[in-house]
Order: sequence, then C-alpha cells, then structure tokens
Amino acid sequence: IAALVSAGAAQAGTIVDTGTPSGVGGYLLESNDSYAGQITLGASLDITDIAAHVLGGNAGETFTISVYTNAANNLPSSNALYGASVTFGSDGWNGVSGKSWHLDAGTYWVAVEVGNADTLTPFATLDY
Repeated sequence: IAALVSAGAAQAGTIVDTGTPSGVGGYLLESNDSYAGQITLGASLDITDIAAHVLGGNAGETFTISVYTNAANNLPSSNALYGASVTFGSDGWNGVSGKSWHLDAGTYWVAVEVGNADTLTPFATLDY
C-alpha cells in the first residue's frame, strides 16, 4: 500500500511504501475480505493519494481502500474514518487521488477491502 500525503500546501511525501511488490500475488481478495496494516504518525497530515498493488482483476471492477482509527484492543475500529472506491485499471498500482483525508498524530489502520458493493473478481490478489 502506498500513500502520498501533504503536511501543508508546499510539502508532500510518502508515509507508507511497502516496497517493490513481488508480482506473484499475496493475499486473495474475495467477497467481504479486508486486509489492513497499522501505521503510526508522529505528526498530523493529509492523505491526498492512496493506492494498492492488485493483480488479477478486470478493468472497471471495484474495491475499497479505507482508513480506520486504532481501537483499544490495538485492532482497527469498527467504522472507517475515511474510505474510497477504487476502480481497477490493470495489474499493478490502483488507487485514488485528490483526497483530503486529515489524520492527527496517532495510530491508524489502512485497509484494502472487497465489500458488498464492490465488484472485484474473486481470487484477485493484493500483491506484497
């Protein structure tokens, strides 16, 4: 998962970069699946672009990328703080841009999800 952020009008940078994906797959994405990774921010910021490396979908299908707060049990909270539908284009990085998702300093979870309203092909994979 990659996220591009701006900490102010003149600053931008990457807060999470999982590195170069293997290109051979990873986690299967099926109906009602969700995979999340925890991030901790030392300062507040705004996420403007966010993407996941997904393989095996068909152009035009959808999945969701969401941000959750950290619950008391150190797991994602039950309700997303932010979320966006992502349209799969081709194998590789698929995401959204132009967001203004403000996050204060703290711990969060970034999730790739296939929910009831999403159409991503069963057995597409979240590459890592």
